[in-house]
Amino acid sequence: MPQSLLLVGAGQLGSRYLQGLVASESELEITVVDPSSESLETAKLRWIAAGGDESSHQIFFGGS
Repeated sequence: MPQSLLLVGAGQLGSRYLQGLVASESELEITVVDPSSESLETAKLRWIAAGGDESSHQIFFGGS
């Protein structure tokens, strides 16, 4: 069963934390929320660039 994480804020710092989570050996279910659609898009791009789409993690993006 995956561990659930909530990342509040997908700006510079939040999206960098998200990149680091890609390397986690634990299976994760990550929900990312931010009121800025621009920040969410940046976080999505950084997730993909770090290999997140190829990981076993599940990720959900949404506004608050």
